[in-house]
Amino acid sequence: MNQSPWQTLFKGELFDLGTSDPRWEGIYSAVKDPTSIEKFIHEQFLNSAEVYARRYSGVEYFQTLICQSFDQLGWNSERLSDLNVLDIGSGAGNSIIPLLRLCKNSEVIASDLSVPLLAILKKSLQEQNLATHCKLVQMNAEELDFHPNSFDLVLGAAILHHLFSPQKVIQACARILKPHGVAIFYEPFENGNAMMKVIYRTLLEHPRGWLIRPGLRRFFKEMKDGLHLLKGRDKSGEIFQRLDDKWLFTKEYFKELGKQSGFTQTQIYPIHGFENMFEVQVKSHLRLGRDTGPERLCGWAWEKIRQFDQDFSEDMKKDLLIEGCIMFRK
Repeated sequence: MNQSPWQTLFKGELFDLGTSDPRWEGIYSAVKDPTSIEKFIHEQFLNSAEVYARRYSGVEYFQTLICQSFDQLGWNSERLSDLNVLDIGSGAGNSIIPLLRLCKNSEVIASDLSVPLLAILKKSLQEQNLATHCKLVQMNAEELDFHPNSFDLVLGAAILHHLFSPQKVIQACARILKPHGVAIFYEPFENGNAMMKVIYRTLLEHPRGWLIRPGLRRFFKEMKDGLHLLKGRDKSGEIFQRLDDKWLFTKEYFKELGKQSGFTQTQIYPIHGFENMFEVQVKSHLRLGRDTGPERLCGWAWEKIRQFDQDFSEDMKKDLLIEGCIMFRK
């Protein structure tokens, strides 16, 4: 059987999932062992895929981040044309749609382990007339089975912290990128999130902490305990089998990986603002974790949170990454 040019990038076999289920027509799979999927993916990405896609929709936000990264690289519209692009953990399209808008006449492979999320992405691409240059592939991010020197750009928008072994992805990127190619990732960092942990502990232990609504107190304790659990590099504990988020990264971790993998440069920079950065992050946690607004938290608590923002200089906040961009140049 003749293969399309994009299919020849794969070392292994691909098959159209539509042959067994018409709903998945046009979504290919590179998964060798379907029984392994349950180890890597959780319910919210499968039967709850539509709820997840709505809750974490952020196409315009990620387009801004991707544009900033291209500016950092000095890639203009001409440089962004006619590329081979691999997107890892594409989900419902937060990063795919911006890539298709920005990388004209490029071939983009959208990959994710969740077929329901890829089906949502497929529908969105069709509605926006963006499907022509995008191929959808079910793939484990830790098993990037491509030929060497296949891609000009690899991008992962908030995917590495879900994985057991992110180093496998970085090492594979070094192999499958063409010379002078770039891998870009957006991920959470430990040092900024360690301050979030301190903030939540401070609120809970404050003399007026009992005034915080019981539901919010439980949420702040869960956030504090969860952030503490994610520190460090050892993810072998049984609990990580059940956790969706597994990592908070450090700059040192990525710099070591970049050097070990053979990249010529590893660049890391924050992707959040610095003014009121802790206040903004608490509001984001409340919105995503509790589906509630800032008015549910006491005024004195907000004053305490703002005090943390005032206690650090902007230079110091630049070192306290809550979320950052990592760019590996080959």
